[in-house]
Amino acid sequence: MQIDLKSDRPIYEQIYEYFKDAILEGRFKKGEKLPSKRTLARDISVAVNTVTSAYEMLISEGYIRSEEKRGYFVNDIGTIYTLKHDDVEISTRKEKKSYKYSFLITQGDPESYPIDRFRKIFTQELIYDTEFYERDYQGLYGLRHEIKNYLFKARGIKTNEDNIIISSGLEYLLMTLFLILQNKVKLALENPGYKVLETLLRVNGIAYEPIDIDESGMSFENFLKADCELALLTPSNQFPTATVMPIKRRLEFLNWANAASGRYIIEDDYDSEFRYAPRAISPIKSLDEMDRVIYIGNFSKSISPLLRVSYMVLPNALLHEYHGIRPLMNSPVSNIVQILVKDFMKEGHFERQLNRMKGIYNRKRLTLLDALKDASGIRLVDSMAGMHLKLYMSGLDDYSRLVQMLDKRSVKAETISSYTFGKKSVSEDALLLGYGLMSEKELESAAAIVLDTIKNLKNL
Repeated sequence: MQIDLKSDRPIYEQIYEYFKDAILEGRFKKGEKLPSKRTLARDISVAVNTVTSAYEMLISEGYIRSEEKRGYFVNDIGTIYTLKHDDVEISTRKEKKSYKYSFLITQGDPESYPIDRFRKIFTQELIYDTEFYERDYQGLYGLRHEIKNYLFKARGIKTNEDNIIISSGLEYLLMTLFLILQNKVKLALENPGYKVLETLLRVNGIAYEPIDIDESGMSFENFLKADCELALLTPSNQFPTATVMPIKRRLEFLNWANAASGRYIIEDDYDSEFRYAPRAISPIKSLDEMDRVIYIGNFSKSISPLLRVSYMVLPNALLHEYHGIRPLMNSPVSNIVQILVKDFMKEGHFERQLNRMKGIYNRKRLTLLDALKDASGIRLVDSMAGMHLKLYMSGLDDYSRLVQMLDKRSVKAETISSYTFGKKSVSEDALLLGYGLMSEKELESAAAIVLDTIKNLKNL
């Protein structure tokens, strides 16, 4: 037995571990006698009390027993069945390829996150907030109050704190909604759209139907044919085409929801804050006199995706069912984060942050437009909303080839068709150029690579 006198572990624990491992591995057999306390203490040069402590731990866990005037003996501990296997290192973490430039449309500008303001709130105000010590399954009342005020002032939505639920992303909110509706619904999804939701819907046993997008958003005619009870829409800035749903189509969906009980529209007000035209587009929820719209918003682009704070406005008819399942759905957002966002909004920083971010993204948008404007054979579509442009190349049907060529030049980009469900294809594909992540200088460099790649592609 080797004892490490310099180890941080107590000597009696080292003695205990030695005998425990030896018994489990079969080096000490059932009924075999262990050395006496004095003998072992003398052999390894430790105090008798140290050996006594180790033996008592082994006795308490059933590895050995003490027999009066006879000593210590190994118990019958049974057998551990093991299967021999190769030592293979298994990792669930996938290696991500790094890119010099990224046009991903889901990424914002990390340099613009209000870290300094959050640091001040955290150090000077957080611990004095009475809500810091509370727990509200629905989300802290103070934050829900600020969201209510913001929705009325900025989005024209009238609601109250009791209808607002704080959560951590669209997926969590939808899972809450599925529980409320007891999974007995069929959901219409925009196609192209939130393709990542397929797994969530399948796991929760939710029937769904992808409905193609036309120039006005989700096709209402095809939606009616699908016979769904729910419609998930991004009307103010459709993801990923950036199509804006006109008022006629909005009213068609709203009238459909009002025509029968159990019908609801889920409105994800995706990137609604970032509109560069003089007038913002009002959400469907602001027209919802019959309370049939479930409104969803988040702070990922406007503040930071690292906070993982989102919210849902539930119609009154669904609140009763929500309170029935609330023990299962406590808000996953910590009080610290909720208070940070609450104080950020309450003190007026959120409004200033939005105006600042709109200015930053608008300058990036104009930079990218200017860098691509004189290229022949391409057409740019700017919806003046969100954080990306669409690029169409004349004579090109397969944009995946363009994406592959950009990938080899360390430029990450995606196409509209990459967001389609199943094997369906969009009527007209395009390259998506997100300008949220890169600086203006990086956008100019990345745009030059795009133009050069398009030129090379034409010459193939």
